[in-house]
Amino acid sequence: MDLPTTSRRYQAAIAAARFADQRLESRTRSDYSSSLRRFSAFCKSDGYPDPLKKRFVELPGVVAAYINLLETSNSTQWPAEKLRAALSWHYTKREMLAGGHPHDRWVVETSPDGTPAPRGNPTRSAAITRILAGLSKSKKRERTPKRASPMSLLMLTKAITFLESNSMFNETMRLWFSAVCSLSFYGILVSSANRALMTATSSLAVSLFVTGRQIMIPSQVEPTHSIISRRKNGQLKH
Repeated sequence: MDLPTTSRRYQAAIAAARFADQRLESRTRSDYSSSLRRFSAFCKSDGYPDPLKKRFVELPGVVAAYINLLETSNSTQWPAEKLRAALSWHYTKREMLAGGHPHDRWVVETSPDGTPAPRGNPTRSAAITRILAGLSKSKKRERTPKRASPMSLLMLTKAITFLESNSMFNETMRLWFSAVCSLSFYGILVSSANRALMTATSSLAVSLFVTGRQIMIPSQVEPTHSIISRRKNGQLKH
């Protein structure tokens, strides 16, 4: 937090941070602690200070390297997201905010003796924000299924032939599935931008028979208002 320790509001701000920390569920706290311990061990193995106790200039870069390790060794982005959440939680704890550290940004200032003095939350550095945003987009692209190929007339014929020849399906199922497939296929043609395909397909006049009757596609079905009109004029027998 940006309040100096001499401010009369400083203790109130610390109390608010303590209250937010206490509201964290015990299970989440345990998960965060495990993630932080592993990250601390990673930093120490490369000769860096313990990040849970001391900030250092290279901290965002080390976080980025560890996130890359998590991404390459896991099939999901959750471990990297959990690390980010755990670090953000840790660096907003009251003991890490002591001394006027900001909780919502990462800055490297210059101390009076000329040495760099990192301050704030490393997960809010521009580099980490860009990395996590890029990972989120890449994972989203991986989860997005490829667009399925539209059903062709040959595929439709094969599906209905399978229904007619397979004894697992009863007569009602054959009729229902064949009708749905035929009507759906016709709907695809109607909504398709390729009108030439629709014209060529309709010219084939493919006959699909179920229980000895031809299944009519919507273009072959006489409109209801026409049937009613013909009945009134005596042109259609009941």
